[in-house]
Amino acid sequence: MSEYKMEKGIPLAWIRRRRPSLKYPFDQMEAGDSFFVPLNAGDELKSLCGRVTHATISATKRLGRKFTLRSGETGVRIWRTE
Repeated sequence: MSEYKMEKGIPLAWIRRRRPSLKYPFDQMEAGDSFFVPLNAGDELKSLCGRVTHATISATKRLGRKFTLRSGETGVRIWRTE
């Protein structure tokens, strides 16, 4: 016997869509453009790379454009490739 109570007639809740991030200018970029995200004091490069990578993947899906990024000692640079 299941420990979960079966319920009927509960309407499906709406998915609340998040507004696209305006932090990075992905939507303003043309092919060949790039921008640099500097590493702030107290931040780790690995953490910054993770955040920027996630934003880049989201922008790729949302905008249908291609981007690439490279990290350096002082931050991360993102290019629009297509």
